[in-house]
Amino acid sequence: MKVSMKHFFLVIGFMLTQETLESKTFKFQQTSFSEAIFLLVDKSSLTAQIRTLPKDTTDSKIIKEYPIAIGKKQGDKRKEGDYKTPEGIYFALDHIQKEKLLQSKYGELAIPTDYPNPYDSYLNKTGYGIWIHGAGDDQRILDKYATEGCVIFHNKTILKLRKWLVPHQTLILITKSTEHVNQEKDLKAVHIQLKLWLDYLELKKTK
Repeated sequence: MKVSMKHFFLVIGFMLTQETLESKTFKFQQTSFSEAIFLLVDKSSLTAQIRTLPKDTTDSKIIKEYPIAIGKKQGDKRKEGDYKTPEGIYFALDHIQKEKLLQSKYGELAIPTDYPNPYDSYLNKTGYGIWIHGAGDDQRILDKYATEGCVIFHNKTILKLRKWLVPHQTLILITKSTEHVNQEKDLKAVHIQLKLWLDYLELKKTK
């Protein structure tokens, strides 16, 4: 299958921000590619997969797959308030616990992403607050297109994702459809970004 040029450049255009890399709370626990995982969100099939990211990207395996709901409007997010779910590569950020959430809307856990990333900003995309979170009312998953742009999971599922979506470490790849993705090329692109990240951290250690 051929990868769409739009999606391919979203992948290779992703850049790590200095703010993330210099964060005092930043701790990298995954020490090798054999341990790395990422979340693949397929907006077309309304599913999300926890997948491995091995050194040989052709060996990527599905660990878990879950149903999701996304933005009320279809297409790639372009501007604030368009109710669309963005497409690209993002980091999971610090988790927000239930005590700080409106649980009827977000469930018991919310995991923000770093949308808009630097490439989004280069494309003049606007907006903020794109989270991975619980449905609040699980009926919203059946509604399919139910959010202001966030990706939502069943309430029990989001709690399971806590251990997988490690803040400032786990990558989240959101795509229009995996049918339009050449997984080997895309995984290699993600792999390259992760390697650059590891190289950067090693360089920081030597200074």
